[in-house]
Parts: sequence; structure tokens; C-alpha cells
Amino acid sequence: MSRHLTLLIVFSLMLAAIFFGETQGCPRTGGRGGGSRRSSGCGTYDPRHYTCCRGTLHLGGGQSCCGSRAYSLHHRTCCRGILHFGSGRSCCGSKAYDYSFSRCCNGRVVFGLHC
Repeated sequence: MSRHLTLLIVFSLMLAAIFFGETQGCPRTGGRGGGSRRSSGCGTYDPRHYTCCRGTLHLGGGQSCCGSRAYSLHHRTCCRGILHFGSGRSCCGSKAYDYSFSRCCNGRVVFGLHC
């Protein structure tokens, strides 16, 4: 495989991991170097490049946690530990909904602006 193809594959996997919250093999930071370090259930890592969620280390710094999964607030919404596509949505129990068109009434999502 050419070096360019290898770099393209690695870059693609990194983007997929950041967008979909896939975990990586718990890389650790060590020795000297720039950046802050955090020590937690994930060991010592650089939070600019990784996010720790309940002991699971994910590639991509500054993400939010939904249970043990990392996600971007710009792409998803977490409702009671369940990830939903779409940002800025409201939760009704474990369901996500758009507050502009629906309401949460007694634990159920109801279309319309009134219960």
C-alpha cells in the first residue's frame, strides 16, 4: 500500500471514530510534551485529543458523554443514556423530540404545541 493510501485510511478511521463515538485502544500520554494531562478511570490521557466516559477512552477531545459513549453535542442528543441523531433536541424520558413541533405530555411525545 502506498503511504498516501495508508494516511487516507488512518484519517478516515479517525473521523469515523470522532463522529460515531467509536472507542480506540486506550492510548496513554506519557513522558514529556505539551498539553494538559488528566488521570481518571481511563488512566492518564490528553483531554485535547481524548474523552473519557465511565472508564472508556474515546478518540476526540471535548466531547460529551452519554453513559460510556462519547458524542458531539453538535450532532446528537442524549436522553437517559440513549443517543439520538440531531442536536438541540429536548428529551421526553429516553426519547428525543423537536420542541418547536411537539411537547412531552405525561412521558409521551405529542405532536402539537399543547398537551
